[in-house]
Amino acid sequence: ISELATRGRSLRTARDQALRAASTDALTGLSNRRHILALLEALLPKAGQHCIAIVDIDHFKHVNDHYGHPFGDLVLVDFARHLQGQLRRSDGVGRLGGEEFMLILPDTPLPQASLVLGNLLASLQLPRHIGEQAAFRYQFSGGITRLLPDDTVQCAYHRADQALYRAKQGGRNRVELG
Repeated sequence: ISELATRGRSLRTARDQALRAASTDALTGLSNRRHILALLEALLPKAGQHCIAIVDIDHFKHVNDHYGHPFGDLVLVDFARHLQGQLRRSDGVGRLGGEEFMLILPDTPLPQASLVLGNLLASLQLPRHIGEQAAFRYQFSGGITRLLPDDTVQCAYHRADQALYRAKQGGRNRVELG
């Protein structure tokens, strides 16, 4: 019986690890694209004021080209930790791909979501120690939108993405509302 119990525990542990791997970005430890979009879909029918933001590290191609891809990976990890450290436990954060991330801010009106992103921008102004770089700086641009009653994942994503595009076009290191 103890051998069966041990095998059962091993199978449960392996299952839990597989489920975690299926929903987690391997580099950053954040939710992966599939998982963060599923969290957004689950939030859509819930009553309340909710927002999402899409944020993108500015000039990330230059980081990879100038410092190398391993350093770029360190910047992504640093940014992921920074986001996690600044957000509430109830918020969601995931890597959509490359240097693009989604934030889910439940029970957060648009003006408050804008403040959250503004605080994230401000908190990245100081140089950061990343890898061999003792005083490295990077910034991001973001687009925020409020979830509407009849929204779909695609509609909300599109509005936030359009706002991000406007932030990039407007000079970067800024947030636009969508």
